[in-house]
Amino acid sequence: MELFTDNTTAGRGQLMALTATEISKVLGEIAPLLVKSWIQKIYQPTERTLILEVRAPGRTLRLLISCHS
Repeated sequence: MELFTDNTTAGRGQLMALTATEISKVLGEIAPLLVKSWIQKIYQPTERTLILEVRAPGRTLRLLISCHS
């Protein structure tokens, strides 16, 4: 999993890889939002990008997963 650094814009600039610790922290932040929710739709806007549309009671969330090398 990789994220764009703060000083870049999507689609340009330098990428940084996440460590296992950073991935664990991200999962810890989003896990409470996913309780009692389900994946409603999955979009694939590019070859290496997925958007999961997650439905929870009273709201819809979108999770962007980007796997660029």
